[in-house]
Amino acid sequence: MNLILETTTGQLVPAGVAPNLPRGGVAAAFLQFVTNGVAALLAGGAPIALRLYSPGDLNNALATFNVWAASPGDLGYKASLDTLSGGLASLERGTLVAKVSYGNPNADSANFLVNYGVGGSGAGAPPVQLVISQPTGPVNYVQPIGQFGGRVAVNQVEGFWRVKAPCSLLGLQLNAQDAPTGANLLVDLVKGGVAQAKVATLTAGQKSEETIFGAPLVLAIGDIVQFKPTQVGSAKPGTNLDVKAIVQLQ
Repeated sequence: MNLILETTTGQLVPAGVAPNLPRGGVAAAFLQFVTNGVAALLAGGAPIALRLYSPGDLNNALATFNVWAASPGDLGYKASLDTLSGGLASLERGTLVAKVSYGNPNADSANFLVNYGVGGSGAGAPPVQLVISQPTGPVNYVQPIGQFGGRVAVNQVEGFWRVKAPCSLLGLQLNAQDAPTGANLLVDLVKGGVAQAKVATLTAGQKSEETIFGAPLVLAIGDIVQFKPTQVGSAKPGTNLDVKAIVQLQ
């Protein structure tokens, strides 16, 4: 069965039917990357990994399968998933959570479900198929930068986002548990420790507001993005501020 993963939010987001992963032996797997309807191998033979997790623990993988051989004739990658290894043999049949990593540096997918213990294994069984579909044009998504817990304070740098793909930061979304009063709350972007004069506003009395900058902030892989309040409410500064970036992939 195919699992369609579409890069529409900066991460791979699952759609389609969860694949079957047989329990009790070696299962063939086929992974393919498709852009604009055309399948192609990754440049430079980038590493690929499929990680499986218990639904109750999404931090520690039960098993990692990372030996994927390029198959130029099929325009994809093949692997043998041994479900008798890595602690999987002791699991009951049911639902597991999976994640695909690829690229250099690796880009992790969002979590998706796998039907563990369904389908056949061995030479005659059809392969588990994963198809990753890339976007066809500019993709916008919302990227969390961080939070300022408690009363918002001026000139204190908060948050942390390490950029994983070239992109443009178009603006900011500000959300506060308690609105600032007496004056607007202003937040500037910080890149690499340097304030960027890209200021977003949370108007006095408001708990949520979006600011689109006149010119976007261009970001490269590895850039570190944070935020810094430059003004708070004069009567009440505002509390528990959550800051998200509006981003466009390049």
